[in-house]
Amino acid sequence: TLFISKNLVKVNASLRPKSLRKEASKHGRNIIVFEGGESLRFDEEGIQEGINGTFRVLDFLQMQKRNVVPAKPPVVCQKTSWVRAKVAGLFRGQIALGDYIQKGQYIGSIADPYGQMSVKIKSLKAGYVIGLNRMPVVNQGDALLHLGLL
Repeated sequence: TLFISKNLVKVNASLRPKSLRKEASKHGRNIIVFEGGESLRFDEEGIQEGINGTFRVLDFLQMQKRNVVPAKPPVVCQKTSWVRAKVAGLFRGQIALGDYIQKGQYIGSIADPYGQMSVKIKSLKAGYVIGLNRMPVVNQGDALLHLGLL
Protein backbone atom coordinates (compact mmCIF):
# COMPACT_ATOMS: atom_id res chain seq x y z
CA THR A 1 0.00 0.00 0.00
CA LEU A 2 1.29 3.43 -0.92
CA PHE A 3 0.33 6.63 0.84
CA ILE A 4 0.21 9.45 -1.67
CA SER A 5 -0.83 12.95 -0.64
CA LYS A 6 -3.86 11.98 1.45
CA ASN A 7 -4.77 9.03 -0.78
CA LEU A 8 -4.09 5.35 -0.42
CA VAL A 9 -3.16 3.38 -3.50
CA LYS A 10 -3.13 -0.40 -3.35
CA VAL A 11 -0.83 -2.06 -5.88
CA ASN A 12 -1.35 -5.78 -6.43
CA ALA A 13 2.32 -6.53 -7.06
CA SER A 14 3.71 -9.89 -8.03
CA LEU A 15 6.32 -11.57 -5.85
CA ARG A 16 9.87 -10.62 -6.71
CA PRO A 17 12.70 -13.18 -6.55
CA LYS A 18 14.87 -13.04 -3.41
CA SER A 19 12.48 -10.61 -1.68
CA LEU A 20 11.21 -10.98 1.88
CA ARG A 21 7.65 -11.30 0.52
CA LYS A 22 8.71 -14.17 -1.76
CA GLU A 23 10.46 -16.02 1.08
CA ALA A 24 7.49 -15.49 3.42
CA SER A 25 5.10 -16.85 0.78
CA LYS A 26 7.16 -20.06 0.57
CA HIS A 27 6.23 -20.59 4.23
CA GLY A 28 2.54 -19.72 3.76
CA ARG A 29 2.89 -16.22 5.22
CA ASN A 30 1.65 -12.94 3.79
CA ILE A 31 3.31 -9.55 4.13
CA ILE A 32 1.83 -6.10 3.71
CA VAL A 33 4.30 -3.48 2.51
CA PHE A 34 3.59 0.18 3.25
CA GLU A 35 5.42 2.94 1.40
CA GLY A 36 5.05 6.63 2.09
CA GLY A 37 6.95 9.87 1.85
CA GLU A 38 9.99 10.45 -0.31
CA SER A 39 13.70 9.80 -0.27
CA LEU A 40 15.87 11.83 2.11
CA ARG A 41 12.90 13.43 3.90
CA PHE A 42 10.48 12.64 6.73
CA ASP A 43 6.80 12.92 5.76
CA GLU A 44 4.91 13.23 9.04
CA GLU A 45 1.53 12.64 7.39
CA GLY A 46 2.80 9.48 5.65
CA ILE A 47 4.41 8.23 8.87
CA GLN A 48 1.16 8.75 10.79
CA GLU A 49 -0.84 6.92 8.11
CA GLY A 50 1.57 3.96 8.38
CA ILE A 51 1.11 3.87 12.16
CA ASN A 52 -2.69 4.14 11.82
CA GLY A 53 -2.69 1.33 9.24
CA THR A 54 -0.66 -0.89 11.56
CA PHE A 55 -3.18 -0.29 14.36
CA ARG A 56 -6.09 -1.04 11.97
CA VAL A 57 -4.48 -4.40 11.14
CA LEU A 58 -3.91 -5.18 14.84
CA ASP A 59 -7.53 -4.24 15.56
CA PHE A 60 -8.78 -6.43 12.68
CA LEU A 61 -6.74 -9.37 14.02
CA GLN A 62 -8.18 -8.66 17.50
CA MET A 63 -4.66 -8.25 18.88
CA GLN A 64 -5.02 -4.70 20.16
CA LYS A 65 -8.02 -2.38 20.33
CA ARG A 66 -7.38 1.21 19.25
CA ASN A 67 -9.64 4.04 18.20
CA VAL A 68 -8.08 4.74 14.82
CA VAL A 69 -9.55 6.72 11.96
CA PRO A 70 -10.97 4.27 9.39
CA ALA A 71 -9.11 4.10 6.12
CA LYS A 72 -10.63 5.55 2.97
CA PRO A 73 -11.12 2.97 0.24
CA PRO A 74 -7.88 2.82 -1.76
CA VAL A 75 -7.43 3.25 -5.47
CA VAL A 76 -6.53 -0.26 -6.66
CA CYS A 77 -3.84 -0.60 -9.33
CA GLN A 78 -3.18 -3.97 -10.94
CA LYS A 79 0.15 -3.03 -12.49
CA THR A 80 2.73 -0.28 -12.46
CA SER A 81 4.92 1.33 -15.08
CA TRP A 82 7.95 3.60 -14.99
CA VAL A 83 8.69 6.70 -17.06
CA ARG A 84 12.45 6.97 -17.51
CA ALA A 85 14.77 9.76 -18.63
CA LYS A 86 15.54 9.67 -22.35
CA VAL A 87 18.63 11.82 -21.84
CA ALA A 88 20.76 13.12 -18.98
CA GLY A 89 20.24 16.66 -17.70
CA LEU A 90 18.08 18.77 -15.39
CA PHE A 91 14.55 17.40 -14.90
CA ARG A 92 11.66 19.82 -14.37
CA GLY A 93 8.50 17.90 -13.61
CA GLN A 94 5.06 19.40 -14.20
CA ILE A 95 3.03 16.86 -12.26
CA ALA A 96 2.56 15.97 -8.58
CA LEU A 97 2.24 12.81 -6.52
CA GLY A 98 -1.32 11.52 -6.67
CA ASP A 99 -2.10 13.14 -10.02
CA TYR A 100 -3.94 11.09 -12.60
CA ILE A 101 -2.25 11.55 -15.95
CA GLN A 102 -3.39 10.60 -19.43
CA LYS A 103 -1.43 8.72 -22.08
CA GLY A 104 0.60 11.26 -24.04
CA GLN A 105 0.32 13.92 -21.33
CA TYR A 106 3.28 16.27 -20.91
CA ILE A 107 4.94 15.53 -17.58
CA GLY A 108 8.04 17.72 -17.75
CA SER A 109 11.29 18.32 -19.56
CA ILE A 110 14.97 17.53 -19.32
CA ALA A 111 17.39 20.30 -20.29
CA ASP A 112 21.14 20.69 -20.37
CA PRO A 113 22.67 23.07 -17.78
CA TYR A 114 23.23 25.76 -20.43
CA GLY A 115 19.66 25.87 -21.77
CA GLN A 116 20.70 24.90 -25.29
CA MET A 117 18.86 21.57 -25.35
CA SER A 118 15.46 20.62 -23.93
CA VAL A 119 13.58 17.35 -24.36
CA LYS A 120 9.85 17.15 -23.60
CA ILE A 121 8.81 14.08 -21.63
CA LYS A 122 5.35 12.60 -22.18
CA SER A 123 3.73 9.64 -20.49
CA LEU A 124 3.34 6.52 -22.59
CA LYS A 125 0.49 5.28 -20.37
CA ALA A 126 -2.38 6.61 -18.26
CA GLY A 127 -2.33 6.16 -14.49
CA TYR A 128 -1.83 7.61 -11.02
CA VAL A 129 1.55 9.12 -10.11
CA ILE A 130 2.67 6.90 -7.22
CA GLY A 131 6.35 7.82 -7.28
CA LEU A 132 8.12 10.98 -8.41
CA ASN A 133 11.80 11.82 -8.76
CA ARG A 134 12.35 15.22 -7.16
CA MET A 135 16.11 15.27 -7.76
CA PRO A 136 16.87 17.82 -10.48
CA VAL A 137 19.91 16.05 -11.96
CA VAL A 138 19.04 12.85 -13.82
CA ASN A 139 21.03 10.42 -15.92
CA GLN A 140 19.76 8.69 -19.03
CA GLY A 141 17.57 5.77 -17.93
CA ASP A 142 16.84 7.15 -14.44
CA ALA A 143 13.28 6.71 -13.18
CA LEU A 144 11.36 10.00 -13.40
CA LEU A 145 8.00 8.77 -12.18
CA HIS A 146 6.19 5.60 -11.23
CA LEU A 147 2.63 5.12 -12.48
CA GLY A 148 -0.06 2.94 -10.92
CA LEU A 149 -2.17 1.51 -13.76
CA LEU A 150 -5.86 0.74 -13.31
